[in-house]
Amino acid sequence: RLCRTLITERTPAGEHSVVCGALSLLAATLGKDALPDLMAALDSEERAVRRTALKQMQPLPAEVVLPGLLARLKSASPALRADLLSALADRGDASALPAILDALQDADQSVRLAAVESAARFGGERAVAALLTALNTAPAEEAAAIQNALLRQAGDAPLAAIAAALPKATPAARVALLQV
Repeated sequence: RLCRTLITERTPAGEHSVVCGALSLLAATLGKDALPDLMAALDSEERAVRRTALKQMQPLPAEVVLPGLLARLKSASPALRADLLSALADRGDASALPAILDALQDADQSVRLAAVESAARFGGERAVAALLTALNTAPAEEAAAIQNALLRQAGDAPLAAIAAALPKATPAARVALLQV
């Protein structure tokens, strides 16, 4: 109860470290029963609080956490969507990959950049294909992020996909792909 009181009452700027500590203690003590408190903390304007809540969700079972995170992804602010995408990639659960790949088409650039990074961390054929598709319409900053993401993909399959994409790529995308 003390942790919950600290979480709700320590809202002024500069008090986020108290809230983060209380969230961590609550999660360590209650485990999955702390999930409602952790989900509520995602509404914080303090990024440190949101990230702490997401970090405390990491050890919880996917079937308990993923439905809530994926639902929040649809209606959250751009800043929270970016944090959620990173947390989903951290979890490494393949069932989150479609949501990450969908976010490559988000209206907000910060979300698209977070989706590029998250897709790159997942890797694999589907992620590479989605990154190649996104590259054709990406503005310069995103194209550089996608190029970097493609550079980090291991194995011959990503290179084969890049080679296959070259003939259909836009001129700007071809330049980026030839540098991979």
